[in-house]
Amino acid sequence: MKLNIYIFLSLASLLSLVFTNQSCKREGNGSYRYYIKFSSEKPPGVQALSETYYSGLGAYVTSLTPTKFIVKLDMLGFQDDTSQCPGSSADILQFIDGNHSLDDSIRIADFTANIQREYQPKLYGKTSADAWFTDPEISFTYFYFMHRYIYNEIVLPEQYRGMKLVQFEGKEYNNWVYWNDSVNKGNVLRLEHHPFVYNIFNPLNSKTPVGYIFGNTDSTFIFNSKGLIQPISKNHIFCGETRESTVRSSQYTPLKLRRPEPDEILEMRATVSFNTENLVQIYAGADGVAYTADDVFVYAQKFWERIKVTVENQ
Repeated sequence: MKLNIYIFLSLASLLSLVFTNQSCKREGNGSYRYYIKFSSEKPPGVQALSETYYSGLGAYVTSLTPTKFIVKLDMLGFQDDTSQCPGSSADILQFIDGNHSLDDSIRIADFTANIQREYQPKLYGKTSADAWFTDPEISFTYFYFMHRYIYNEIVLPEQYRGMKLVQFEGKEYNNWVYWNDSVNKGNVLRLEHHPFVYNIFNPLNSKTPVGYIFGNTDSTFIFNSKGLIQPISKNHIFCGETRESTVRSSQYTPLKLRRPEPDEILEMRATVSFNTENLVQIYAGADGVAYTADDVFVYAQKFWERIKVTVENQ
């Protein structure tokens, strides 16, 4: 009798193990696929910007649209709270961070190519053992991208062909991108964005924004333009103090992610649109004569209002 009971219990244990393993398999984790598209087209639902002009740069000459507009990213991600400090419970989807090589192609966002790419983000915050967030649904309050530079290629009017433009002679920025007369090949200007914003921010003793933080605001504005020490807040969402200036934007549809069902594959698709039409304005400079070497090239007024983030997910 004892032998029969032992055999029965062993068989029951084995069947229990088999069914338990099958149950675990049936309850396998679902997954998300994340796609982001960068576009230079006018963002959907946003009215075309009226052409407005600066004073103090000479007579307005014309406006140009870059043929290439490429951003080199420092950070890219979504966040549900205002802290990335150690021990924070903020849930974060981070697509690009400091662990990526500076030369990693994942850092390049080509807005003019309008190409969608797939990302594999890291999850931070209240995560569970199954590599997912503990909450069944999360609303990501913020989307952000911080950049090193914005590369531009611009076809200039024929009047500038071969001309040495004073604004771009003998300058360099932080040892990684240079501009001087060599950037003007024929009548094509190739350079990053700093000279286009120097005449906007520097005369006001303001800092050039180093990125965009979307969400948790009802307006679009420049945060910390004077470069003061700022603590963590709804406008500075990263751990620690900062002196950096950023663009804060309301042009964002918050991302809501729900926990996928077992074996379910969901998709998140975001589009970052930056309207580059007539982005670069030209002014006649100090001599007041158009198409001469001292002409001034700048990004259009309130260029930071040309960008919007929309999100779709299943």
